[in-house]
Amino acid sequence: MRESEERWHSIFNNSPISIGISDKAGKPISANLQMQKITGYPLEELVKINLADTFVDQEEKKRLINLLQKNGVVTDFETRLIRKDGAIYFALLNVTVIHSGGKSYHLTTCIDITERKKIQEKVIEQERLASIGRLSSGIAHEINNPLTSIITFSNLLLRGDLRDDIKEDLKTINDEAQRVANIVKNLLTFARQQPQEKRLSNVNEAIQKVLELRAFEQKVNNISVNFNLDPNLPPILGNNTQIQQVFYNIIINAEFSMVNAHKKGNLAIITEKVDNCVRITFTDDGPGISEENMRHLFTPFFTTKEVGKGTGLGLSICHGIITEHGGRIWAESAIGKGSSFMVELPI
Repeated sequence: MRESEERWHSIFNNSPISIGISDKAGKPISANLQMQKITGYPLEELVKINLADTFVDQEEKKRLINLLQKNGVVTDFETRLIRKDGAIYFALLNVTVIHSGGKSYHLTTCIDITERKKIQEKVIEQERLASIGRLSSGIAHEINNPLTSIITFSNLLLRGDLRDDIKEDLKTINDEAQRVANIVKNLLTFARQQPQEKRLSNVNEAIQKVLELRAFEQKVNNISVNFNLDPNLPPILGNNTQIQQVFYNIIINAEFSMVNAHKKGNLAIITEKVDNCVRITFTDDGPGISEENMRHLFTPFFTTKEVGKGTGLGLSICHGIITEHGGRIWAESAIGKGSSFMVELPI
């Protein structure tokens, strides 16, 4: 009997799968070393808590209990649990009701599947991005056809003998059409992941050109811009049109959030050299971004704007452009405290 018990304890404690035994109320009675490792609780602490209280979603906990009461066994139940240090992990649970000595117990095995979930999410994201790439490519080609006509005929009209004010309007149409053509070209590049021609570029000049385009809109919307641009900023190797597109998207988003929140705003732009990179920081005093929305900021087609006011492609394209340039883009925000978008590009 002693040999049998020692053998059982050896198997129990050395199992690569975490195993726990609890009473009907969920209070642990025993747990092997792997269960202690996954939960973060040593055995002496584990037996003092109720594992049911470590569920992130209380509705999932109720569903598990109902299934167990109905069937006496629950297999491959995916849920999120909380470790002792507060970290959340994905777990695959198998729970069985066992009877011994006239009492009922719950035998639970738990597998940490957090890494597996991350890999699955990456595969799904890659498949979704591939589909979006094909869709974007098709849309871009459709836009190119009428756009070519607009550019061609506005160029022809500009050569004619027209009044100065009409020529000025035509030039604006032509310039804006050219800008859209560049955006379409960038969209195709993003969709096909083709390298673009890069040359030495001055980030400060790119920011100033974007601000010139937005000057009128900022004036009528009571948005003041304060910038601290490092005059000794080293150049980057990049595609100037794409870099301007990134800055343009970030600035427009900041303007939209501030005007929507309080009909005015302050935008601060800073450029500086940080290690081997040029860092550009855009900070607005808008309403801020919730923690939930922060997780999806750079997801294609994710937008908090009303229907017709945003496609949700802007920031995802920015992310693609900056990544393709060997840099990184991220955001920091909190509700009621404004938002900051940081872009780093290698020198």
